[in-house]
Amino acid sequence: MQFRNLAASLTTLLGTASGSNYRVIGYQTRSVTGEEVVDNSRLVQVFYGGGDLPMSGGALSGQAKHNTEFGVQIVVSKAAEGDLATIDDPLSTALQLQTAIAGVASAEYLAEESFNEVVDLVWNTLIDPRNQGLGLDQNLVSSRWAPRIQKDKPLRQGTLVVIKGFIALEASVEEVATGDTPTPLDTIDMGVELNDSDDELAGTTNTGFQSP
Repeated sequence: MQFRNLAASLTTLLGTASGSNYRVIGYQTRSVTGEEVVDNSRLVQVFYGGGDLPMSGGALSGQAKHNTEFGVQIVVSKAAEGDLATIDDPLSTALQLQTAIAGVASAEYLAEESFNEVVDLVWNTLIDPRNQGLGLDQNLVSSRWAPRIQKDKPLRQGTLVVIKGFIALEASVEEVATGDTPTPLDTIDMGVELNDSDDELAGTTNTGFQSP
């Protein structure tokens, strides 16, 4: 179906446009060195969230308009200075707590700045007039829009402060039933014989793996 092509196309589109500013999961390109990556703690992933296929005049001929919903998930992380375990340690001194809290606050600020920058880059790629087809032929995508941006609260995970969120993307594509018949799977003869008299397993013939 066309939505699968669109998901792959979105991954390629964002990966090509990333300019090493973030890493797109599932996008394969040439290997880059650590120095070439501006921030290796920024991850982007495209996932299909569902869609509506309202009945139309083309239903009998196997055609349908698919109003798809995609999510472009964004995850960024920043390392906090100091020992975050100090915050949860009842034996920590006031000075240790203040130092740890300051480290978390600094990491949260940097993570938020990083998240906002990735949102800016990704949203502009999706809505750029030159990308109306989202990487596919422009005639295949009749409309597209990113109606929502969501950002979760910062979370502490080990020594990292992590912020997750996503950009919601809606796009309409035309689906056409191909009529292809799936290829049946090969059957495997397990060599099991049944005794017709009592319907109990009478014996087996080992046709494969030999146990030691």
